[in-house]
Amino acid sequence: MRPVPDPTRRQAFGAWRRAGLASAWVAGVALQLNQPALWDGAAYPLLLAAGLGGWLVVGRLRPAGARDAARLLATLAVGFAFAGWRADVRVADALAPAWEGCDIELTGTVDGLPEVAEDGLHFAFAVDSARPWPMTARALARVAALDEAADRPLPQAVRVAELSARPSPGNGPDDDEDEADDAA
Repeated sequence: MRPVPDPTRRQAFGAWRRAGLASAWVAGVALQLNQPALWDGAAYPLLLAAGLGGWLVVGRLRPAGARDAARLLATLAVGFAFAGWRADVRVADALAPAWEGCDIELTGTVDGLPEVAEDGLHFAFAVDSARPWPMTARALARVAALDEAADRPLPQAVRVAELSARPSPGNGPDDDEDEADDAA
């Protein structure tokens, strides 16, 4: 004859199990947040599928301790993958680093009606194309100095702007000041 399990003990153990699963989820998210860089975007759905698949397979394990440990590991993987996937979605919407510090010309269409806000009108703009705006020699020198100070190479968009902003001989940024002095 098998002993009847105590329902209060079983409920208490279930509460600890749920707390452990919540902690594993948080640990997975925290592990992802401490990564120095995001993985390739395709890795996160695969890891998410593996974690969820692990949850389905874990139910077949017989020792309860192994089943609980595998569920914790699968939950950690799902938390890690979910946080990475969300971060990848958010980063995909960000400005490319090559365009930082550059003036750009956007071509596109207004995608919605303007909305009035405290700080002015806002409207959705669907971008068809973007290209670097030619920089003045002074602005280019400032961006190059900032990149040099940060020990980074000059972005490609800035290098393109550099070629278009190079002054021709006798037409440099300081020549305008010399002409103003000569006229006075």
